[in-house]
Amino acid sequence: MFLGGARHGELAEMPDGEPVPMVEKHLAPLLDVRGESCFLDVAHRPLTMPQYHVGHGELVAAIEARAAGIPGLELAGNAFHGVGIPDCIHRGEQAAERVQRGSGLDL
Repeated sequence: MFLGGARHGELAEMPDGEPVPMVEKHLAPLLDVRGESCFLDVAHRPLTMPQYHVGHGELVAAIEARAAGIPGLELAGNAFHGVGIPDCIHRGEQAAERVQRGSGLDL
């Protein structure tokens, strides 16, 4: 479970053991679990998840429009259309397919 983010940064600043009861309380009914955790790991990774701000979509559209004018250049990554790993994989695959089509190679 991830805690913190742009709207609740104070949760990410809590000492390691402090958020555990709160997290377990919220997860228990979702996962239908009872009792204490067998394993848990608390890791602090500040500023690692991009936060899209108002106007992000328009900025991305402008960047992509400019990049479209450069043959062979494709953009992918969590700064554009989703920060999750599946989003990044999907966008990377799409970019690779566009490069392949544009190169005329049958890879």
